[in-house]
Amino acid sequence: MINLTPRLLKTAELITPCKKLADIGTDHAYIPVYALQNDLAETVVASDINEGPLNNAAKTVKQYGFEDRVVLRLSDGLENIEETEADAIVIAGMGGELIAKIIGDAPWLKNNKQIIMQPMTHFEDLRAFLCDNGYKITKETVVREGKRLYLALSAEYTEEEADFGEWYFYVGNLIYSNNPDEIEFCNKIVSRLEKKYTALINFGYDANKIGKILEEIKYEQAKRNI
Repeated sequence: MINLTPRLLKTAELITPCKKLADIGTDHAYIPVYALQNDLAETVVASDINEGPLNNAAKTVKQYGFEDRVVLRLSDGLENIEETEADAIVIAGMGGELIAKIIGDAPWLKNNKQIIMQPMTHFEDLRAFLCDNGYKITKETVVREGKRLYLALSAEYTEEEADFGEWYFYVGNLIYSNNPDEIEFCNKIVSRLEKKYTALINFGYDANKIGKILEEIKYEQAKRNI
C-alpha cells in the first residue's frame, strides 16, 4: 500500500467513492494510486501541465500495477479533461487563485461533480470564488505536516450564491471547530490580519475593511466558546 504525506492523505480522504476520478496537477500520481487501492475510484485520469511530473507519475503507476486503470494526460488545468471522464476532481498543491481559475474555466464542473481542493495560498480568494459562483463548501479540514498547517476542502455546485460576510472567506466553518490544529490555523489567520491592519494604520492607509473583518472573525470565535 502506498503511504501518503499527511497533507495528501487528508486531501484524499475527502474523496467520496466514485467511478471516475481526475487528479489535476498529479505530480507523482500518489493520490490516484491511493484512491484505487482504497476503492475510492475505479479509474483515474491523472494530468499535469508538464511532461516531467507525468514521467514521475508513470513510474508510480507502473510500480503499483495500475497501468490499466490510470490514464496519464498532458493538460493545462481541466482543458484536456472531458466531463464524462470524472465524477470527482482533485486539485491539490496549488495557489487558491489558480485553483479558482481552473474551476472557472470548466463550467461542466457544475454538473453534479465533487471538487476536492488543497490550496497552498490565497484560500480566502478560493472560498470567495466558490461562494460567489454557486458552489457549496461541503467539508473543510486542517492537517499538520511538519511545522505547517494545510487546508483541504471539498465543494459541489448548488446554484445558490452563499450570503456570507467577508470574514467567512478567511476562516470558513473552521472558526467553530474545537480541533486544536483548526483553532491554531484560524488564530494564525487572525494574527496575519492584525499585522496587516497595524501596517495599514502606520502607513496612513484605510484599514476599516480589515478592521471589520477582524471584528467579525472574533465575534464568530466567541460563539465557539459559548
